[in-house]
Amino acid sequence: MEQNALASAGVASRRNCIDLVKQGQVRVNGTVTTDPATRVDPAADVLEVAGKGRLQLGAPGGPELHYFALNKPPGYICSNVSHNAPGKRAADLLQPWLSAWQRQHKGQLPPRLFTVGRLDVATSGLIFLTNDGDWANKVIHPSANILKPPSVAAGSAQQAPAHGSSRGSSSSSGAAARRSPDGRCVVCIEVSEGKKHEVRLLVAAAGLQLLALTRVRVGGWMMPRSLKQGAYT
Repeated sequence: MEQNALASAGVASRRNCIDLVKQGQVRVNGTVTTDPATRVDPAADVLEVAGKGRLQLGAPGGPELHYFALNKPPGYICSNVSHNAPGKRAADLLQPWLSAWQRQHKGQLPPRLFTVGRLDVATSGLIFLTNDGDWANKVIHPSANILKPPSVAAGSAQQAPAHGSSRGSSSSSGAAARRSPDGRCVVCIEVSEGKKHEVRLLVAAAGLQLLALTRVRVGGWMMPRSLKQGAYT
């Protein structure tokens, strides 16, 4: 369908692409179409969008897919809205790669990268970015049961939480704690479904003062220690 082709080309989200078509801002082979369900052949048809020019739709198999692992610093939001976002976006940290891509593909719109799931603004660590919606859904859907354990640097407490403690949470599968050389308690909590502020609430329930929260692993993929905050691979 037309809106899918536009979204895959990086024009906007599917919902916004539908609006563009209905507003008469899209031409297919030189003819304005206002029906988002219009079928297009990426290998044969030419799409043009007002203000963006002619689109490169790529091969019949679809656009080239890209996958990144980013070490998100605190202070960046995981928003896929490029306009009027209420803060610095994690996706903007990939601007050097996008700029290089545009230099190599002049006249084409860059891939529309989005974060796979979310980390809250104060949390740092591993977040994936991609333009592959099917893969992203497989990673974040609870049915995949992919664990996403953050490491928590917490203040001292009378007793560190016991291994396997997950009381009060249906999506956490366990916790392990250790003491750092400076006396802090470092806790690793495994969760398969990222409920809002879940880990912070678990830490508070254990009587610990949260100092920092970092996600280090998603499923079987461990973030390399050499990957500095703000860097990606």
